[in-house]
Amino acid sequence: VWSPPLPSAHMIIDLDLASGTTRLLEPGTFTAFHVGVRGATPPAMDAARPVLAHFGTDARAVDDDHVAVSVAVVRRLAGSPGDDWEAGFAAMLDHAAGQGWTCDDGAFVRAHLEWVDR
Repeated sequence: VWSPPLPSAHMIIDLDLASGTTRLLEPGTFTAFHVGVRGATPPAMDAARPVLAHFGTDARAVDDDHVAVSVAVVRRLAGSPGDDWEAGFAAMLDHAAGQGWTCDDGAFVRAHLEWVDR
């Protein structure tokens, strides 16, 4: 019996470095956020380098395990989800700002890097 995959409980920017593709998974989950990186193994040092190279000026290094991603990129990857999504995303960003997880007046939001082996 087939069953659909369970939600990840994270909004994920899925980045495949091998193909250069980027997509937003679970865009309606506003309680957690990370960048899932496929197509490479994490380097011993400066793990964010390949992610930053992919995003260019739309991401910044925070530390070895985190990047700050442009809020505009997340919106672009979400497509046109509507007013409810915008309200949920705004609430997520407000929470992130309260935790110190945004920068440049909210233009960037911090995301944990997770290296996906698939």
